[in-house]
Amino acid sequence: MFCFKDANADTRDFDVPNQDVYLSQDTNGGYSAYDVAWQALHAAAAAACRGSTPTGGNGTHVNQVLTRNSRGPKSCTQLCAETNFAVHCDAEVSIYGKVGKATRNGQNVGLFYNYDCNTGTHGWGGEEAKAAQEEIMGFNEGAFSFCCCRK
Repeated sequence: MFCFKDANADTRDFDVPNQDVYLSQDTNGGYSAYDVAWQALHAAAAAACRGSTPTGGNGTHVNQVLTRNSRGPKSCTQLCAETNFAVHCDAEVSIYGKVGKATRNGQNVGLFYNYDCNTGTHGWGGEEAKAAQEEIMGFNEGAFSFCCCRK
């Protein structure tokens, strides 16, 4: 079992306290490797959203990344507007990272698409909310889609 410190300075928005994170081979004593992989994907989505904002990101409020079913009925504009926190949409991004370490420079390690906020059902990516935990490690649906929302 591995233990590392939770680097989140403020986790109130996630309903979890600051805590040590335990990575175990089973899910009984801590977080699984799948949980860590999902967190890495979410961090990558936040970085992709940061890069997709027209202003490069500014203002006094933290922004949010929302999961989106790219084949679902709601656009990112609609999903962002439904939040009480971040009501404007800057972009939709679909991202995928290959499993494992690169072995040479120039190797393809990921894929991305960026869309406007009203793509509708034409986006590329699976539905994270209904995906199996282990789907993070495969390429069944390709990428996962995220909405980039701000106040």
